[in-house]
Amino acid sequence: MVQVNRLALALLLGLVGVSFSQESEEQTKKSQQDNEGGGGLLEVKVDSKQETNTNGFCRNEFAGTGCFIGLEVGYSASVKNSIAIAIPQIPQISQISNSSGSQQTSSVPVNLTFGYQWYFASKAGLQFKGYAGYANYNSKGENKVPTVTSNNGNVPIEMSSSAIHYGVEANFLYDLFQGESVTFGINAGVGYQFGTFIGQRVTISGQETQQATKLFGKPVIDFENYTASSFTYNVGLYLALSRHHYFGFNWRVTPRYSAPNSGGDMTKMVNMSGIGVPGVGVPGVGVSGVGVSVKYKSAPASSFLLSYSYLF
Repeated sequence: MVQVNRLALALLLGLVGVSFSQESEEQTKKSQQDNEGGGGLLEVKVDSKQETNTNGFCRNEFAGTGCFIGLEVGYSASVKNSIAIAIPQIPQISQISNSSGSQQTSSVPVNLTFGYQWYFASKAGLQFKGYAGYANYNSKGENKVPTVTSNNGNVPIEMSSSAIHYGVEANFLYDLFQGESVTFGINAGVGYQFGTFIGQRVTISGQETQQATKLFGKPVIDFENYTASSFTYNVGLYLALSRHHYFGFNWRVTPRYSAPNSGGDMTKMVNMSGIGVPGVGVPGVGVSGVGVSVKYKSAPASSFLLSYSYLF
């Protein structure tokens, strides 16, 4: 009887052990599945966070970061058009010599803009911008031109010039105020700008039209296109609405466009017999004409610019 009881007890203990073992295995498997499932959820959560804060090259965790495209419309209050005519010194016709003069005008440049701005802190960032556009620099006024009797006479001249401008610029951005949907800040930077000047022409009018025709064959002097360049300096303000819409007011200075070596050069043959000095024998020149160097240049000094850009 004792043996039967011992055998029954042993069987009971065995069943309890098997049940405990199976339960332990199930709990272990369930724990592993939970851990695996939790890890998967964690990875999805991280990926979701990254997708929220970044969008390829154009985005990072700061709202001001992004690629942009926009438009600038400006006003250049001070543009200098100048002409210089260098006539060789010839003793027989000394009444004709060098002449130069200039006219002041203004223009309205229009530029397309594009670029990228990167905020490395919540309120501070860098902007890298490219732009290309057009401006017209036509002017009218009194200017000196060479005449038969005087080198100092002022005559009406129309000076025609326009330019395609293109350049790059790097600006430091700082947000002075940040609201839920409005940001206001300041910017300052440097850049480099090129200007390809086209349509260079000087038209001599008034009483000097006939004399200009004798000298140059016609009262109009056309020039070849030329390209000048300048470092630029920029300061301004910006207002951002709903992160995407940026409005700016900037002052861009181009100090080196007025450098003496910039300008459109050309050589015109002055008709000597046409100005009442026929038969003048000038060694190396001849009796009919002499080459005259004429230079025309336009120099925009600075521009005030209103801009709009859309930030992606």
